[in-house]
Amino acid sequence: MENKFFKILSGVFGVALLIAVVALFATSISANMKLNEKNTSISKLSAENQKIKKQNEEAQKAGQGKVDEQIEKSTKGILNAFLVYDTKHVTVKEQRDEAGKYMTEEALEQNIKKVAKDYKASVSSVSKIKGSPDIYIQPTKDNLQKVLVVVDQEMVIDTYPTEASWQYVGTFDKKKNIFVDFHVLGELTKLDTKNN
Repeated sequence: MENKFFKILSGVFGVALLIAVVALFATSISANMKLNEKNTSISKLSAENQKIKKQNEEAQKAGQGKVDEQIEKSTKGILNAFLVYDTKHVTVKEQRDEAGKYMTEEALEQNIKKVAKDYKASVSSVSKIKGSPDIYIQPTKDNLQKVLVVVDQEMVIDTYPTEASWQYVGTFDKKKNIFVDFHVLGELTKLDTKNN
């Protein structure tokens, strides 16, 4: 009878062990399936993340390109207002209004003061830009972009021709798309290397 009891106990224990092994195996398979799903999901998310990162970098480059284009357009607009004129046909107010399209009122005041009454220049002069201005943009991730400009001017005052090279510096607000500062640093002089 003892032997029979051990056989029954051994059979019950074997069945329980078999059920435990099957349950453990099923749990292991389920865990592996979930792990594979998570790995697949992580791979998909990682690939999607890389794609989004690349799109953001391209958008930033394109955005900076648009900012650079706007800076160039605004700079040329200001320089044309300041340096391209014929005093017989263009008033100071007209020059100021044209420059005001590309710069804030405060920046405009630095260059051409607002006058109560418009007037024409007493001396006849014609001015134009010679060539294309050199525009240098300081690399930055900030909202305010520093800009340096070198421009050559040809001018005839009464009947006397003259030339000058001017250097301007400005600060362009990339969010507002306008210069918040733009002023002349001074005239550039060429060194006479013959006498040195």
